[in-house]
Amino acid sequence: MQAAVGSWCPILQKLFFSAMHVSAGKLLDTKEGKQISKVMNDKLGFRYGDRTKVDNEFCLLEFRDLIVSNSIHSDTKPNMKLEDRVNALAAKQVFESCSGGCEDNRVQVTRLLIGRFLRRLVDNLENDNPSKRLQLFATDDITMMALYMCIDPYGKDPEENTRRWPSFCDELSFELWRDRTSGIKLVRVLLRGEPFHLPGIPCATGGSFYDMDTFRNALQKYILFDEDIDSACVVRPSTGSTTTQ
Repeated sequence: MQAAVGSWCPILQKLFFSAMHVSAGKLLDTKEGKQISKVMNDKLGFRYGDRTKVDNEFCLLEFRDLIVSNSIHSDTKPNMKLEDRVNALAAKQVFESCSGGCEDNRVQVTRLLIGRFLRRLVDNLENDNPSKRLQLFATDDITMMALYMCIDPYGKDPEENTRRWPSFCDELSFELWRDRTSGIKLVRVLLRGEPFHLPGIPCATGGSFYDMDTFRNALQKYILFDEDIDSACVVRPSTGSTTTQ
């Protein structure tokens, strides 16, 4: 991961990885975290106690990677209950990190993580370029989770799909439609092929479509323009309020 964040601005690295470290310590200190650490140690040979302090912030992600690799390459039947428990804790850690660890940092960190992509997404939908009617993007787990933070900042989805670790080939789609009568552009969000309702944002038709202005406004605070990158990386004082997921 360190190599992957070489181009991150200093404030994003500071806030994201500070939140990773605090969250890991908090989650591993719970009864659930201690039980998982013991299982990983006893069953899979992962020596958490031998890790350096710096590595500790990644141990839940390493737990998860090890379980996934073991389930694919081992002849033994995977422990699905353990995998689900580790997935849940690792996902909680990443979502807390994507929010910067506290409410004051939530928008800034999410915006720095995914804001430039959101600008491109909204621009493509608004401009409706015929040569760009279909655009496909492949990304990693954590980028997908940052997108979940934008469409559901506080984890209000009743199915909790936006607070789970993305499965392999998870799909998040943004469709552009046009009303035949009024000509108004409409946007529909699909998560794993099913219409997704942005929590707290009313649909234009009472169904699953949002008019373009409503959709843009729902994401506006997370959109990052190129000319704003320098100012977005400025450190802002925190009041110390905590984030709840």
